[in-house]
Formats: sequence, C-alpha cells, structure tokens
Amino acid sequence: MEYRTQSSWREIQAFLPKEFQLDRDHEPSEEWWQWKGHQIHLDCFRHPKAKIKVILFHGVGTNGRQMSTILGSPLFRRGFETIAIDMPEYGMTKVAPGVLVTYDDWVQAGSALIDAELEKDRRPIVLYGLSAGGMLAYHTAALSKKVKGIVGIKEATGNIERAQWLIREAPKGFSIYSGDDGTAVALMLCGGHGNVSVSANLAPRLMHELCIAAIAGDTKQAMAIQFKLLPLHKNLFVEANPIPVKWAMARMKLCGPTMRLPMTPLTQANEAVLEGALRATGLL
Repeated sequence: MEYRTQSSWREIQAFLPKEFQLDRDHEPSEEWWQWKGHQIHLDCFRHPKAKIKVILFHGVGTNGRQMSTILGSPLFRRGFETIAIDMPEYGMTKVAPGVLVTYDDWVQAGSALIDAELEKDRRPIVLYGLSAGGMLAYHTAALSKKVKGIVGIKEATGNIERAQWLIREAPKGFSIYSGDDGTAVALMLCGGHGNVSVSANLAPRLMHELCIAAIAGDTKQAMAIQFKLLPLHKNLFVEANPIPVKWAMARMKLCGPTMRLPMTPLTQANEAVLEGALRATGLL
C-alpha cells in the first residue's frame, strides 16, 4: 500500500489550513528503501538544485505523510529537498517478518538513512524531529556524526531555572522552544522562541495568541490566556500522551475515536476529568 491509494490522511488534512493541504498534483514522491530486511517508506520532495536536504522524523502519534504535509511541502516551496521517513511500525513501512522493533532501531535507521543520502550526493543534511522525533533527531545526530550542527532545542522538562540557563547560554541564532504547556508562558517571557504545544490541538487560536503575547513581553495578556487554559494544560496529561488529547479531539468532533496500539482507550474516570477541563476552558 502507498499513501496515494489511502484515504485516511486526506481526511485528516482537511482539518489543516489550506496552505498545508496537499492536492493530487503536488504530492510527494513515494520511495522504498531496503534496510535490515525492512521496506522503509520515504515520502520525498526531491529538488536536485536545493543546497540542503532536510530529513523529517515523526513522533509516536504521526507518520511521514503528516510530516510532509505540515513541513515537507512548505520547505519544498522554499527551495529545500525533504525526505520524511516512516519509521518501522509506522505509516507505510513494512517490517521484516518476526522482527521486534525498538527505539534503538529507529536511531540506527535514521543514521543509515543519512549515509544513504550522502552516498547520492554530498549536500549538507539537516534533521528535524517532531515531538519524540526531536529526541530521535538528537540521538541520530549523536550516532551519525555527519550532521553539521544543532540550531534549536525543545525544552520540555518544565524546569524554568534550567530553561533560563539554556536561554542565557544559547549562541546567537539558536532557538529554544518550550515543550511543556503548563510552563511555556514562563519560558517565552524569559526569552524563549515559542512552544511545541499539545493544548494547541484543541485551542489553536488561544495558544497562538498566548505565544504572540508572551514573546512580545505582554505579561498581562499572556497570563490572562494562560489562566483560562490551565485546566486543559494540566488534564491533557492525566494519562500517557497522546491518549487524552486524542480523546478530547474526538469529543470535540475533530477526529474519530479510533486508537492504535500502543495507545489504549482513555479510562472512564478520566473521561469525566477531561470533559470538565474542556468545559472549564470553554471548548464545549
């Protein structure tokens, strides 16, 4: 199976702004890369004249086609070549029979893909990782030793003192983003550059306005929005992410209720907790 014959991702992308939706005449090419018995699917926007290649790593709740949609296509339009990989057990990739896939396999696959791309040509390679893909990008770069540098980091510990030190010591041009909704406003008010948000899946406009206000140093406006969103920030993590946010999106009729392993359905007790958080935030 390939994405061109699958309807699910087309239905999902309907929720994205028009500029992030792929039409049939501008979809990525689909390539297959053989690695350790796996048939690895690559979603590619090839651009031989591009000066840089960008390899896109998804997290545990997405896949390569979603990375192509939200980032691959926009980068391609700006003159970059992009390769979005479906890691084993995700997307269209076909796992070798009888093989148990681990996170270390993902790291090794990422490093091997860098080698495979460098064998084609010697253009510099940049890694971009979304959510858990960010950690994967870091570990892959550490293993490969062939990535030129790191230009940004997502600080998701919630430790504002640590974040302040990162911001204080960061070289010019280095970006620091929060990955923790509950403390993101504080990080941005300290000089951070934005937030990789879970709450934004449910309240995108409010989170956008919060980030704009915090980055501009408008503490009063930023905190007014933060106080409104606090129940959401807290309760979207009553169980392992992204189980709660997927349940909440289904409750808001933004997607269907289907869960894919290793995710399991939200417990009934926590359904009531999340229902309350959505109502307290004004989303229901």
